Amino acid sequence: MFYSARLMADPLQEILCLARLYLTDAEVGRIVVWIAHRLGRNQALAGDRPEIERLEHVARHWLLENERESLARWMLIQAGRREPVVPVRPVGRPERRKG
Repeated sequence: MFYSARLMADPLQEILCLARLYLTDAEVGRIVVWIAHRLGRNQALAGDRPEIERLEHVARHWLLENERESLARWMLIQAGRREPVVPVRPVGRPERRKG
């Protein structure tokens, strides 16, 4: 059984819920690394804590609202298709964001 096709009102909670339902700790860690790479940040800045808390930190503090929505929607679509929810590799060269 797969998750509802509609996003929750809060994309951050959607990301965390999907991660808890479909991912192992190692896979959650890979999403953190993927986000860090895409933003040109050091993934160590996510802290020394459980992977799900690291994901919460980077999604809350490093991603813009529209980026959280995009990530939540992508994870939901992937889960619905029974395809990997963790990006295999970063796409292209990240453009550094100011701020």
